[in-house]
Amino acid sequence: MTSHVSNVNTILRPGVMFIARGLARARVIMAEVPRPRSRTPSESAPKLEALFRQIGRPMSMDTFDEKVAVQKIAYLAQTRDIDLGYEFEWYLRGPYCRQVSEDARSDKGAGPGLAGLSADKIGKFAEYLKPHMQDAEWLEIAASLIYLKENHYQKYDLDSVYGYLIDDLTYGYKNFPTSRVHAVLESIRQEGWI
Repeated sequence: MTSHVSNVNTILRPGVMFIARGLARARVIMAEVPRPRSRTPSESAPKLEALFRQIGRPMSMDTFDEKVAVQKIAYLAQTRDIDLGYEFEWYLRGPYCRQVSEDARSDKGAGPGLAGLSADKIGKFAEYLKPHMQDAEWLEIAASLIYLKENHYQKYDLDSVYGYLIDDLTYGYKNFPTSRVHAVLESIRQEGWI
């Protein structure tokens, strides 16, 4: 028996070795080949631009908070039956859709119209959202609560998962202040958003 082992296969279990090799390979690939970004606006881009124009908020992507706000406003609009045509998934800061970011950065103009969106729905959405539109943290908490309820706790009524939602955003996925999460949850609950 030798004093050292030259083959990784003999040290690690096959599953662990595969993960270790996969991660190492992924890091190398990501470091050497930049991830392509299409920057090609989707068919939803005119709707996204029309939404932001109608709610009176610039679709700026200059700061990180602005990027978060654009993502969350688009997500929240879709939860209010304003069909923008995007698919969101959970990411570090809550619901996220890469195409929203690409469309927000694109130069494709929607023109002066509504791009097929309902003026009544946008008006109601904007009215409720107006005091929170510049508050990226409020938008992130609201969008995250709705996403978690709809995708992780959809089988349960809100009262039975209320505590889990609070825990998810104060100890689990995020570290928001408990009082802030309670306030946002009560606000969107009273409005019928969750």
